[in-house]
Amino acid sequence: MYEFTLRKREEDTIKFIIGDNSYQIPLAMGMTPAEAEKMDSIDGAIEFFKSYIDAEIAARLTLRDYRDMINAWKEASQKSAELGDISLGES
Repeated sequence: MYEFTLRKREEDTIKFIIGDNSYQIPLAMGMTPAEAEKMDSIDGAIEFFKSYIDAEIAARLTLRDYRDMINAWKEASQKSAELGDISLGES
């Protein structure tokens, strides 16, 4: 018989500083499948980020701001995944 125990891990996050506020957003490997599905479109990715950022601040961000945040998130997620010998997009 085989046994596997899933333990809570420290979540890999990226810290975004917007004005005087900072926000921790989970990287790809720490996302649930439902959250990962949202990242398939720009609208979904923006909604994902908005769920971690104060609504008042999120409403003032531009598409360029979101694009830059998404690109930083992708890069950090890729680097984090590579440390675990997994590449994003691998099947």
